[in-house]
Amino acid sequence: MRLSLLTVLILCFFLSLPLTAQNWTAEEQEVLDQIKKGWTFWEKAVQAKDLNLWIDNMQPADDWSGWWTSDGGLWTHEKEERLFDKWVENVNDYYWEGLQPLSIKVYDDFALAYFYATYNIEDKTGKVTRYEDKRLEVYRKIDGIWRWTGAMVAGNQIGDFVELEQ
Repeated sequence: MRLSLLTVLILCFFLSLPLTAQNWTAEEQEVLDQIKKGWTFWEKAVQAKDLNLWIDNMQPADDWSGWWTSDGGLWTHEKEERLFDKWVENVNDYYWEGLQPLSIKVYDDFALAYFYATYNIEDKTGKVTRYEDKRLEVYRKIDGIWRWTGAMVAGNQIGDFVELEQ
């Protein structure tokens, strides 16, 4: 009987872990909402081939920068504006599947967000490829808005998109 009770208690403990991991404070939720907003408008910007859709709606900090670990150098607003049009020429469609936040830490007007992002890119040939990014994004609260300030991204191609039969 004691073993059964202990087993049930251990099982209840482990089943409750995923539920408690997603309890965000109000400020952490604001940051998470801004992250989702950013991905939504990035998707729209890529689909419309218009970087300003992302910039105007996400309102990143003026001095933002980031680093894709597979590239060699930082990317900045100036670099993004210069290369975006060339990149989207080869994209038919882009959509994000989901975000899996791991941790969001808020320190006064500064926040760090660690998460996975999964998205799909369809190229001009119609081939859809799935990607997963492991991301650390940095936000600053400027004029009451959590503004994207930078990121470090380790991205991987995780396979071809496979449509499941229904």
